[in-house]
Amino acid sequence: MNETISMTKMIIPCLHTLPVEHVYRILDNLHQLEILFSFYDVCTRLNAIISTYHRYKTYTTLQFECGKIDKEKLQRFADVLQNNTTITTLCLSWNVIGNEGLQYLANIFKINTTLTTLKLQGNHIDAQGAQYLADILQNNKTLMTLIFSDNTIGGDGVRYLANVLESNRTLKTLKLARNLINAEGAGYLANALEMNTALKTLYIQCNNIKDAGAQYLANALLNNTTLTTLDLAENGIEEKAVQYFTNALQINTVN
Repeated sequence: MNETISMTKMIIPCLHTLPVEHVYRILDNLHQLEILFSFYDVCTRLNAIISTYHRYKTYTTLQFECGKIDKEKLQRFADVLQNNTTITTLCLSWNVIGNEGLQYLANIFKINTTLTTLKLQGNHIDAQGAQYLADILQNNKTLMTLIFSDNTIGGDGVRYLANVLESNRTLKTLKLARNLINAEGAGYLANALEMNTALKTLYIQCNNIKDAGAQYLANALLNNTTLTTLDLAENGIEEKAVQYFTNALQINTVN
């Protein structure tokens, strides 16, 4: 005798209707990236749940490096970070966010007042992107460390940064190694250093600034009493140019 088995349809609840405790259990098994990109901004209720989730509340560092994020994801990410009050360090090195991605970041920094460290090494950013970076330094008053090595901003890009560094009173560490800066760019940085009273560490290795660029920077040290570390390695500087710094340091008195 054949039996007929009748099965009722299973009702699968929607995520946004689950009890808070069940949503927490799901979040426990997800990576930061999945929480921020897949769950946040789905609906108002989920946003409220995520904002009370213990892991989310303790995030202080977001590290999405080496191809884990692109400009499209960054655009969505910008919406999440604008009003975040826990994350202080954002590491996005070795992605391909480009100039457009940096523009999204600039929008974050117009509102966010918590981020203090930004790492953007190796992101295919040129002089146009440096303008967006200058906007960040112009408008944001909390960023203290900027790692921007291995991009291609060149002398023009450095000029945008130097203009805002003259009046910036927050940034303490700036790394611009391998950015095609050359002697002209070193001159722009030197002008900024004569006015800047906050920057303590400047890395500009491998930028082909040569003796002319070294002289610009040495002259700036005659007036700058804040900078404590200046790394000029691999810049084609001849031994004779070392005398420029010897002379400057005899006069310079760092605060």
